[in-house]
Parts: sequence; C-alpha cells; structure tokens
Amino acid sequence: MYKNRFNISEHAEIKNKYVLFVEDLKISFKEKEVLKGITMGLRQGETLAIVGANGSGKTVLMETILGIIPKQEGEIYLNLGHETFKDNLKEVGIQFQQSKFGKRVKVKRVFSEHLSLYKEKTSQEELDEIIKAFEIEEVLNKKINKLSGGQQQRINLALSIMHNPKIMILDEFITGLDVKSVREIITYVNDLKLKNNASMIIISHQPEEVEALADRVIVLHDGVITQEATPKEIIEKYGNMALFIEKNI
Repeated sequence: MYKNRFNISEHAEIKNKYVLFVEDLKISFKEKEVLKGITMGLRQGETLAIVGANGSGKTVLMETILGIIPKQEGEIYLNLGHETFKDNLKEVGIQFQQSKFGKRVKVKRVFSEHLSLYKEKTSQEELDEIIKAFEIEEVLNKKINKLSGGQQQRINLALSIMHNPKIMILDEFITGLDVKSVREIITYVNDLKLKNNASMIIISHQPEEVEALADRVIVLHDGVITQEATPKEIIEKYGNMALFIEKNI
C-alpha cells in the first residue's frame, strides 16, 4: 500500500512549507481520468476546504492520499515528524460519510477497540469527554445499524479525532446533523485543531461549515483544481460563501 509514497524529509523546500503535499497526482479508472494532475499543499495549522460537485474527484483524492486507492502517477508527501510514510500516516484521522465497521456491532465495542489501538495517544478520560461532547452516551449500548444517520455521523467523527491527529480529514462531517449539533461540533472540532496545532481538510458543500472553518478554499471540477481563494477574497467577490459554492460546483 505504501511502497510508492514518500517521506517528505528528503525534500527540504516542501518540508519547510507543508505537512502534506500532493504533486501532479493522476488517477484513472477503466480509462476514465478521475484526477488529472492535482498539485496542492496543506500547511501547519491550516484548514483547507475542498468543494466540488459529486463526481469531481474529492473523495478519490483523499482515499489516494491515505493509500486506500493505489497511487498511479504523481507523488504524495507527509511531514508529521516520522521517518516513514506509514508512521506519518498514523498521525492522520479521517472521517468518512459511511461507516467502515460492522453494522451489528455495539457502539461501546467500537469505541473500546479504537481506544486499544490508540492507547498511547488517548486516555479513557479524553475519550469520555469526546463521547459526552458528541452526545453519544445514550447510544453506547445500541447496535450501529439501529442508529439514525445523524447519530452515525457523530460516531464516525468522534472516532476520527479521538487520537488527536495532526491532520484531520473530514468528509461532509455536518451532513445529517441538526442545527444545534452543527454549531457545537464545528466549535469542538475547531477548538481541538487549535489546541493541538493540527491541520485540517474539510470536504463540504455547506457554506456555513466552509466559512466558519476554512483558511483557504479550493474548487475541484472534473479532476482539476479550477480555483483557489481565501474566504475573505470569496466574500469580497461574491458577497457570501453560498453564492460562491453555487456558482462553482
């Protein structure tokens, strides 16, 4: 999985600027180009928002960075304090829209198994704090397949950040949540990022999520980055984030 990925330490010009750098990344499925030469970087402490229509390549980009999809052309560099890409990857937390664990498993067991994996990075007290903040206490003894979409979303997000990752990758993480939960979880995630001086990538269609969190926004269209701007630049040009997203995806 990792043999074609590279430790960033050998590339000083990249190492000094980025914790993650993707260079000319290309991915094709059945002769269809999905990513057509993506080059992008993520800086220490930065939140990067990636917006784009369904099928634009957002999830493929993230799954290729993580090694879920084999890299075909281009390079991926991580700079998170370790010598190997594999060890650096342990410092990344990703939240998927869909659960990646057995649907008949109880929530309590899922958290217990993850805690055993991350016992050097997370204490039971820290996990209890996350469970309380995300209002998961009431469903700990329920099976995953008995939960609502919003409850599953909160669990996916909690699992992705419980080991205090240096890079958080969050895919439509407020989808399915009520207004109160959206405000509280956005605040919690941002506070965690600031506390750990972490970096974050959010994949989103939600204007309030992008505007509240992003330092920089890129638009992915048909496998190509077509725009890059700060929220301030976007507001100055379009008036609001919602119009920018509407016009560009």
